[in-house]
Amino acid sequence: MKYFILENQYVGASLSELQRLVLSAIAASPTAELAYHATIGAENIVSARTSLRSMGLVAVSDEQKKAALTQSGDDVMLAAGLIDETGNFSEEAQSAISKLEQIKDQFNEATRPFAFISKL
Repeated sequence: MKYFILENQYVGASLSELQRLVLSAIAASPTAELAYHATIGAENIVSARTSLRSMGLVAVSDEQKKAALTQSGDDVMLAAGLIDETGNFSEEAQSAISKLEQIKDQFNEATRPFAFISKL
């Protein structure tokens, strides 16, 4: 496993699968607003985003509803093999983005009855 120092703490290049999904989704989003909305909903997705935020890999503004990678986040994506030196997404990152969309779809489908009840 690769390790590197990030703000005086060791971070493994092998982030959890969900953290890799969230990093990839934020990086792939064309705007900070879309990045934020790509990483809300399911509690485990929000939790992964929160842990990435605490590591300094993403910047999140809940008030402005924006999320973006930091320079450290870019560095970690490169070290973890999610992007190459030119910034192109690896197959793993592309697959991660699709998987995150599936997770969000499942969450939305599962919570749809509650949304209907709350409107009554």
